[in-house]
This record gives sequence, C-alpha cells and structure tokens, in this order.
Amino acid sequence: MVKRYDKLPPILGLLDASMIGIGAMIGAGIFVLPGLAANMAGPAVVISFLIAGVASVLTALCHAELATAIPKAGGAYVLVNETVGGVWGFLAGWGKWFSLVVKSGFSILGLIVFASIFFQHIPRTLGIVAIGIAITFINYVGVRISSKVQNIITLVLLGALGIFSAICIPSINPALYQPFAPYGWGNVFKAAGILYVTFIGFAIIATMVEELKEPERNIPRAMMLSVGVVTFVYMLIALTMTGIVAYDELHPTKAIVYVAEVVMGDAGIILITIIGVLAMVSTINMCTLAASRISLAMGRDRNLPFILSRVHPTFKTPHISVFIIGVMMITGAMIADIEKLAIAANILVLFAFMLVDFAVIYNRELKKKMPAFKAPGYPVTPMLGAASCLILIAQFGAKDLIAGVGVLSAGVAWYIYNTAKS
Repeated sequence: MVKRYDKLPPILGLLDASMIGIGAMIGAGIFVLPGLAANMAGPAVVISFLIAGVASVLTALCHAELATAIPKAGGAYVLVNETVGGVWGFLAGWGKWFSLVVKSGFSILGLIVFASIFFQHIPRTLGIVAIGIAITFINYVGVRISSKVQNIITLVLLGALGIFSAICIPSINPALYQPFAPYGWGNVFKAAGILYVTFIGFAIIATMVEELKEPERNIPRAMMLSVGVVTFVYMLIALTMTGIVAYDELHPTKAIVYVAEVVMGDAGIILITIIGVLAMVSTINMCTLAASRISLAMGRDRNLPFILSRVHPTFKTPHISVFIIGVMMITGAMIADIEKLAIAANILVLFAFMLVDFAVIYNRELKKKMPAFKAPGYPVTPMLGAASCLILIAQFGAKDLIAGVGVLSAGVAWYIYNTAKS
C-alpha cells in the first residue's frame, strides 16, 4: 500500500520558481497574441503589453499575500477555500484545474503543428500520445526532475528569443512606428485586455508553495521577477515586429513567423519552429505540474476523490493526480472542439483570480490569517485586481460566456452531490 504524505517536500529555490512562472507565461501567446493585438493597437501594442503586465501584478501580489499566509499546495483553490470556503473555494479550484487540463491538451496540438515541420510522417494520434506520456512521466518521477527540465527549456527559450530579437533589431524601420496609436488609445487598452491572459501563468507558482524553500521570501520575488521578465520579452518582441512589418500588414495569428521569414528567410522559419516547440513543451509541463497540485489539494479536502491526494513514497509526487491528468490531456487533445473549450477556460481562470482578489480582503477583514508578505496598496490593489478580471470577462462573447457558465454549473452540481454524499 502506498503511504500518504501530508506535505510535499520543499526542494525548489527562487530560480526554480521563477523559471516555472516564466515558462508558464511564454507559451502559445508569443505566436498568436502579439499579431492579434497589433492589428488592434498598431505600434502602441508595446504599451498594451506594459499595461497588461502591470495589471497582472495586482493579482500576483494578492496571490503572493495569501500564499504566504496559507503555505499549502493548491494555488487558487487553497487560497480561496481556506479563507472564504464553501462553494467559492471549490469553484476557484474547479475553474483553475479545468483550465490547466484544457490548456495542456490545446498546447499538445500546437506542439504537433510545430513538430510536424521536422517530422512530417508521424501520425497525429501517435504524436499526441507520445507527447502526453513523456510529459506525464517527467512529472510522475519527481518535481526536481520536472523543474530542472523546465529550467533548461525556459533558459534556452529565452536565449532563442534573444537571438531572434538581436537579429531583427538592425532591420527596424522607425518610420513604421508612425502613427503610433492609429486606432486611438481606447483600442490600446482593449488590446491590453486580450493580452492579460498570457500573463496568468504566474499563479502556477502559488500551486507549488509546499515545494518551495523559504516561501515567504521566494513566492513574491518569483512572481514579480517572472512577470517583469515576461513583460520585457513581450514588449521587445512587439517593438521588433511593428518596426519591421507595418502593423496593418501583420498576420493576426502568424505575425512572428512572418517577421522571421522576412528578416531571415528559411533560417527564420527554423528558429521560430524551435522556439515554438520549446514554448509548447514548457506550457504543457507547467500545466500538468500545477493541475496535479490543485487536484492533490482538492483530494485532501474530499472535494475530489481522496485518492488524488496520495503522494508517492519514493518520487514524492502526487502520482495518481499526475497520471489522471496525463490521460485527460491526451484525451482532450483529440477532441475536435478543444479550441472552444480553451476560450471558456480563460474565463474560468479570470473568475478564479477574481475570487483570490476578494479573498485577500475577506482574509484581512474577517479571517485575519497573518501573511508573511502583505500586498502593498491595500485595499486598492485587490479591488483593482478584481475589477480588471471582471472587465476582461465582460469582453468575451455570449457563446464563450455560456460555455464558461456551463463548466461552472457542472462544478456546482458535483459539489452539491459530493457534499450531500458526505
């Protein structure tokens, strides 16, 4: 019989936590969002990225405060459940867990697209299964291995993006930056709302709190460092793209690929393909890592089956959670409409973040769990964080909102059934 450990061992440092955050944020967004946002904001998209980065800091500070007050694995679920409790805590975990599983499946598809450039004859299904098994195995055998793999991937990814920028900068034509905000500053802020989604990976750091050394110091530092680095990288990429190709000529979903081809030809396509493969592997790995910690925490509290809380006696990982998530992400990658589920998943993440922002206020005023780190600017910081999440949710279309509500309703139904049963 596998022995259950109450806590996961603290073996990760500041660098590991920062690489986890950076790796989770620099993913599919680097290929889709810059071009889409540039079509809306023009060259001022660089300001849109800055606004999105600053806005994400608000919720990151709230996550850091609660995570140092409640140093347990599980991220948004634990942070809300340990303060507000009840169905709100469950929904925070349910929404974040669902979004991570869907995002991992969606990213497997993206990885298949990039990998097919080098391996054209591998069947799609075989590729999905092979990638899913590989990522599941890495997370099954230990967070130390997973984090080291993540560190290498993220550092190489940042280096590749640095090489791309260094090669492209000499080709920048400053004249293309005029007009700077051709569609008005309102569109600059609207583009920032779309870009905000790419910064939400910082929250994965909070799911790893039990496995971090000195969490009271490393959580806020890792979150701020990762958001800062990613904001700089995205601003640099946006500045490069709009200075090489006119903003109204950028493809909305293939902008960076087009720019690379313009500057470097076939070599640019190869470089971007390598970046794409690394980015997708990073995203899948981080989603699996975080989702397994959320189901571990929900299993501990019996909000999901208790077996999910089991920790392997040798590997010190939530191995059953990792295995089930691996099966689910492989299955999800084979679903034809996973793109629609991915959009709904973004709504659920924003909803969970909004609950965390409110939980900071609830904790300070009522629960009074003392955090080792306090978010500056209270109560403005959590209020602005919650407001930004609500505004972004309102930007989604009716069908996407209905899908998001549907997933939340399924969660409520399970919560009612599970509560009544126990």
